[in-house]
Amino acid sequence: MNKITHKRMTISEIKHTLSLETVLRHYNLTPDKNNRLTCPWHPDKTPSLQLYPKTNSWTCFSSNCNAGSGDQIDFIMKYENISKYEAIQKATSLIGHTTPETIPTTTPKEEKPKEELPEATLSRTETLQLALDYFTAGIKSNSTTAKNYIQSRGLEKLSAMGNYPMGYNSGQLHHRENSKYIPDYVHVGLLQNNPSGGYRVFAKHCLMFPLKNKDGQVVSFYGRSIAATGKNKHYYLKNSQGLYPAYPPAGTQKLLITESIIDTATLLQINSITSNFTLLAAYGTNRLTQEHLEAISRLTYLGEIVFFFDGDDAGRRAATKYAEQIHFLLPKVSISHIETPDGEDPNSLYVTYEEGYILELLNNRKQLYSTEGKAVKEEKSEAAPKLNSKNHEALVYETTELHFTVLGGIKISGLERMKVTLKIAVKNSHYAPIRQHLDLYNNEQLTRLVRTINEQLDVKTEVIREGLLALIEELEAYRIERLSQTQSMQEESPALTPTELTKAEEYLKAENLMQRLMDDLGKTGIVGEIHNRLIMYLVYLSRITQEPLHIISFGASGTGKTHLQESIGNLLPEEDKLEITSLSGNALYYFKNDEIRHKVLLIEDMDGAQDVLYPLRELQTKQKLTKTVSIKDSQGNIKTIKVTVHGPVCIAGCTTKSRIYEDNANRSLLIHLDGSSEQDDRIMAYQRSEAAGQINKDQEESYTRLLRNIQRMVRPIKVINPYAPQLQIPGKVFKKRRSNWIYLRFIEIITLIHQYQREEKADTDTGEVYIESTLEDIAWANKLLKDILLRKADELSEPSRNFFERLKKWLKESKKSEFRTQELRTEMGVTASSLKRYLPELTSCGLVQIIGGNKTRGYTYEVSSYEEYKKLKHSIDHVLDSLLEQLQRKEHS
Repeated sequence: MNKITHKRMTISEIKHTLSLETVLRHYNLTPDKNNRLTCPWHPDKTPSLQLYPKTNSWTCFSSNCNAGSGDQIDFIMKYENISKYEAIQKATSLIGHTTPETIPTTTPKEEKPKEELPEATLSRTETLQLALDYFTAGIKSNSTTAKNYIQSRGLEKLSAMGNYPMGYNSGQLHHRENSKYIPDYVHVGLLQNNPSGGYRVFAKHCLMFPLKNKDGQVVSFYGRSIAATGKNKHYYLKNSQGLYPAYPPAGTQKLLITESIIDTATLLQINSITSNFTLLAAYGTNRLTQEHLEAISRLTYLGEIVFFFDGDDAGRRAATKYAEQIHFLLPKVSISHIETPDGEDPNSLYVTYEEGYILELLNNRKQLYSTEGKAVKEEKSEAAPKLNSKNHEALVYETTELHFTVLGGIKISGLERMKVTLKIAVKNSHYAPIRQHLDLYNNEQLTRLVRTINEQLDVKTEVIREGLLALIEELEAYRIERLSQTQSMQEESPALTPTELTKAEEYLKAENLMQRLMDDLGKTGIVGEIHNRLIMYLVYLSRITQEPLHIISFGASGTGKTHLQESIGNLLPEEDKLEITSLSGNALYYFKNDEIRHKVLLIEDMDGAQDVLYPLRELQTKQKLTKTVSIKDSQGNIKTIKVTVHGPVCIAGCTTKSRIYEDNANRSLLIHLDGSSEQDDRIMAYQRSEAAGQINKDQEESYTRLLRNIQRMVRPIKVINPYAPQLQIPGKVFKKRRSNWIYLRFIEIITLIHQYQREEKADTDTGEVYIESTLEDIAWANKLLKDILLRKADELSEPSRNFFERLKKWLKESKKSEFRTQELRTEMGVTASSLKRYLPELTSCGLVQIIGGNKTRGYTYEVSSYEEYKKLKHSIDHVLDSLLEQLQRKEHS
């Protein structure tokens, strides 16, 4: 018989010899009949620790437990909270105390070698992209833990944006339908073979962020653990490479570098930063890699680098070290750093404070190296500012005797009042502080506060009053400074790179500009709506003029009204639009004087904006809003002031109502969305292609940027239409005066976008520069506006017209001359409630008439005219086409 020499036993031999049952008996733990135990590592009312005696393994299935799975040695290690080495020693001693019957008398049989995995079939980038798709789907699933963590880190907006993918690794990467990719996952390091069987998963229970190469491909991952316990929080794939969120674009002029990926992900959510800076993440205080430095060195147009690192010694040292490295490589680039408050980082600032605080820190960044390549010495002021505003929720101001704290901060808007909660304490005093909520501009409240401080804190009245007045001065300056900083940051338009400028200008100078625009709008991901999308793009461009056009999109629910408006709105510069879900009656009056001037107001739901229709009409007609309001002055007296909001502004909205707010509709271009089955087929085909990964999203984004840059490139210039006196709109169009104005303005906007192709002329009297409309501009206006003018000439509402055309087609195909409502419900699938709307309108217009029946048994109807719509359309086309042909003949004669 061979004896076991415990000191020479391998781990495999120990596991083979020592049963899990023996370990449990040692700790006096007895499983139930289903081999389950109450888990010793978390509060467990019902047994959730499943034992597997045959394989000597265990797993805790509770979502509240981090124990996971393991074998005998893992159980000992976790149960006694000892190291792996100590657990092995303990297991060896348990073998020594095992009864002779349970100890094998011969050496354990050699384990069979594991079958080798088949070779990987996918490339590294294909495998990692596949994993990223799985991780991003993990967030959308019911992972409450991941969603709670995302919310706690303020990353909900990033999760919803889609531009910067973020995922969650639940550890199930290789299960079920994904098991066929196991060799590929092992090859790239996402899975590792476990000696005891199965696989160890890289970065399990982590938020996953993709690192990309210069071609935009995923080449590695960073994982951030969401577990509350555990020492290791950060995971990088072995041989990690790539940058987050991506390689900086070649045209980058300003680069902002953070200490961590989480910090960069946080700042990607702030439009005021992303519109002015390219973001890049370092991988901690010791990992600004060679790949980082090479990518930065290739940025030809780079003018400034800003470091936004943590507010601790390690973060400050790293920022200084990296600044020196980059300055050595790029001596002509300005380098600055943001003074992050102690104990804070960009993510904690975003979660705790409003965006304005981060923008203020960014605006007050300190320069380390100038563009001349010189280190900037920080000037030391003789005295620090009296108002300490490092914490916007606790502003501190001190005099020689008093200590004031503004609890909860102060609103930077509403400068006519200064409501605060003050905490007042006497320095080096035993008196308890006073807390008081008041309006510092209210003289009565201020006087009472002075009296209270005098009585309770025993401070002279003049000392108190001087301190409060000085505090008010500081708070006024603080509010005005923050307002100006926030506005300047938000309103700064990102400059186009030389490459972007050249590309946009070449586009605007090319032939067939209108046709190219019509086609290329479809390449941004907009499906169908060929005329409508170009009309909307041109209407939005009119915002730069003194008399913008306006547009309303009609359509039934689900036809894509809002989607089209948002998609074309995405082709506008961020600084030139305001997207509004709903509006209250007074909402428009709250904008600052020039805040909406030359912008596009995108109103998602006109149906919910009834209270604001009148001010919208005023903005359209008078290009300004005026209202008188009553306020209290600093003495508590009521006075009346006039609030004025200036336009001009372009207004766009969506509605399901066919006959809405006539006065508003008459001032706008009215487009009707395509609700046909053919459009449904086009959209569904696109959706299927998108789901199959057959849509080139990079190409869509490229065209989106190009068309957005074109909107930036077109500048306001006077347009003269020499053909205007000879133009007419069809006589059957309702509201001819406004329709005529809209028609002429639309021609001018088409001319405006052709400004890079037109000769600039000057008025001989005034010297004003202008360009002229051409017959080609008029031809395009006719082509795009025919349907709109037809709708304006049609006495039927859009739903009734669509029903009537379907009805005529059905009668012809069925070879019927008359119909009853019951037939329409069964044969055409029209609801009774819809027929109650359509038929009265058709009969009142004389297009359908009753020829029999009665109210009890139902009426019989017949169509009075089958050709009226064709005749109407022909008359519209004839007027526009014949006038154009006359002008063309005259031009060539």
